[in-house]
Amino acid sequence: MESRIDVQREERKTQERLVISFGGSTEAQIFASAAQEAGISGRLIPKPREFSADCGQAFMTAIENASLIEALIKEEALEYEEIRKLLFKL
Repeated sequence: MESRIDVQREERKTQERLVISFGGSTEAQIFASAAQEAGISGRLIPKPREFSADCGQAFMTAIENASLIEALIKEEALEYEEIRKLLFKL
């Protein structure tokens, strides 16, 4: 008999997300605030291992927001380390 938890885990889908990493938590907080003010949905997450073994924060948003993120970075001269597309189970 399959448990309810097993069924829920199977229903989780893998989705591609845009992830921006930062050198420090201050840059991450500034970026998240600027994105929120610009109406770009997303959230801060622990920096994924795909970036580095260092701890830190990253901003995760939908792939569809890539052009908005690029424009925001240029307009606000925001600092970041790297931008990548990563797969997440959501």
